[in-house]
Amino acid sequence: MIEELCAKVRELLESETVECVIGYEVGPTGRVRPAFVHEPDEVDRLVFNTRCDHNLVTYLNRRNKPRKKGEEVPTTGILVKPCDARSLQVLLNENQVQRDKVYIIGLACPGMQNADGTLEARCARCDQRVPLLYDTLFGEPPEVSDIADTYTDVED
Repeated sequence: MIEELCAKVRELLESETVECVIGYEVGPTGRVRPAFVHEPDEVDRLVFNTRCDHNLVTYLNRRNKPRKKGEEVPTTGILVKPCDARSLQVLLNENQVQRDKVYIIGLACPGMQNADGTLEARCARCDQRVPLLYDTLFGEPPEVSDIADTYTDVED
């Protein structure tokens, strides 16, 4: 999947459909971190795995402004998991982000894991493995069979 994803990001940047793509990369400490890809030759930095738990939508507000007064807002590509797409939908509903200025690259989500390899609590309860909002979708949705009992970890 990552090869196809990188090819699509390269295509979007080369065609100038987007000015930047917000995704994930492995940092110098070996941990996954947000990546801002501006050039087609940078796309090989992108990764997607079960440690990509950052909500990249939080970075859209910074990119949703013109660089200089009178300029247009640049179009930004962004990788979104289903939970990220929900937060993006809120920003769109509140007119904090212009839909025509965001190219949404949806990612089927296997569920994010903690450092010890266990499924994150929010993912254990999640039955939505494909974003509802996307322009392009990558990955096959995994089977979700054992959804954790809802919020038993916070019961009285």
